[in-house]
Amino acid sequence: MIRVEEINDILELGGYRLVFGSLLPQTRRATFFQSLDWLEVFCQHHPDARLRALVVFSSGRAVGILPLVVLSQATPLGTMRVLTYPLPPGGVWYGPVGPNPTATLTAALRHVHQTQRDWDIVDLRGVDADGHDHGRTAAAMHRLGWTFQKTAWRRAPTVDTSTSWSSYWHGRPAEWKSRIAQALDGLQRHGCLDLRRERPEGVARGDIETPTARLSAEHEWIGAGSLGFFADAELSAATDVEAYRHDLDEALVRHGCLDISTLTLDDRPIAVAYGTHYQDHVRGLWTATDPALADWPLAEVLIARLIEDSFGHSDCQYEFALDAAAIGEQAATDFEASYAYRHVPRVAARGQLWRMGCWLSERWHRRHHASPAQPA
Repeated sequence: MIRVEEINDILELGGYRLVFGSLLPQTRRATFFQSLDWLEVFCQHHPDARLRALVVFSSGRAVGILPLVVLSQATPLGTMRVLTYPLPPGGVWYGPVGPNPTATLTAALRHVHQTQRDWDIVDLRGVDADGHDHGRTAAAMHRLGWTFQKTAWRRAPTVDTSTSWSSYWHGRPAEWKSRIAQALDGLQRHGCLDLRRERPEGVARGDIETPTARLSAEHEWIGAGSLGFFADAELSAATDVEAYRHDLDEALVRHGCLDISTLTLDDRPIAVAYGTHYQDHVRGLWTATDPALADWPLAEVLIARLIEDSFGHSDCQYEFALDAAAIGEQAATDFEASYAYRHVPRVAARGQLWRMGCWLSERWHRRHHASPAQPA
């Protein structure tokens, strides 16, 4: 017997912490941003969002969770209520939590279909349609009789770090390798160049020091470097970005998912790459470099060094941050696309007009850009 329980209060959802803790490690291509820790940060800093966390039970046992939120989105036709995933700024991937994505998506979306509509548009962004989704999102919508559009969402440059550094480096473009080698040689003439990588192990291991707070306090440019990351978050004017960054930082440390790499010159930080790690996958979020050394390609040198370091860990994949996508064009071994599935009820006239406008915009974008996997 399948049953769906809807939770609209983030404090009440806290009662499902053990359920999240059990299901998340069983989730294919899981990220920290599918955790309860992230949902708590998201809800705190998006107070106007309505939480719709759908917990799916089979025979009395929780088998999956579909975290959803209703966000207000300004459009030329007025404000639209969008039912979507609680993605982080620049988020690429999202989906149901747990080892039963088919049952979770089917039951949860049926629940959405059968309950009172508090949304104008369903827009499920970050779907791994070419990989682990295996058509589940489309199938779940088809079963409900929903019409939908599948559009490109984001394009992620990645590096397979499960092989060897030598084979990876051998396959990179000669021009880029020469640029990195020249920069390394030049920087090392000015002092001792080193990479410091920190991964606090979290509450479970008693390791909850927050290195980002320490670094930001010592070097203002590090804190400023994250502002571009939060610029993509569609925050209200009243949102305290500093508090948002602090709370995200603490949640990552608490969960044992923070990955922060610092390039130092004579022990002085000159570049920082901030990201997450979970299930042997590292995902970049933002980078920052010392403006006093703006003539040097510090971000490229840092990312080359941390990729080399990842080969020495048990990491399987490194995914570039959006602000490092240009570096990824040279350094990546693969490019992976995520997609958005958008459904607008036929009775929602404004939503249909907005959908048509989006479709025309996306068609124009595809026609004027070479790669169809560019972000929509």
